[in-house]
Amino acid sequence: MKAVIDFIWQNLSVLILIYLIIINTAAFVACGLDKYNAANGLLRISEKKLYLLSFFGGAFFMLLGMIIFRHKTRKTGFVVLIPLLLLFHLILLLIFQWRYESLSNLFSRIFGNF
Repeated sequence: MKAVIDFIWQNLSVLILIYLIIINTAAFVACGLDKYNAANGLLRISEKKLYLLSFFGGAFFMLLGMIIFRHKTRKTGFVVLIPLLLLFHLILLLIFQWRYESLSNLFSRIFGNF
């Protein structure tokens, strides 16, 4: 068990990046799929699920999907809440960076030194 915890702690920034890629991709796909389903009279994805995807880290790509697909742009809740969630996530990332100094290490591991 200690080995698993050590692995997670040593690779925390990479695991967070992988999580954010997955949740943001899911949010973007859900936004596009819901727009497609709305235009074709098919079964919709609930607003609650779209909000939850955004809340748990997918706000950036949800906002991108709203712009690209022109979806939920007339809903005040989405227009206000999704950018606020994105701001909240950016603040969390800055706190994570400040507390653990992990993001700079992650980016240097991925992209090397410029």
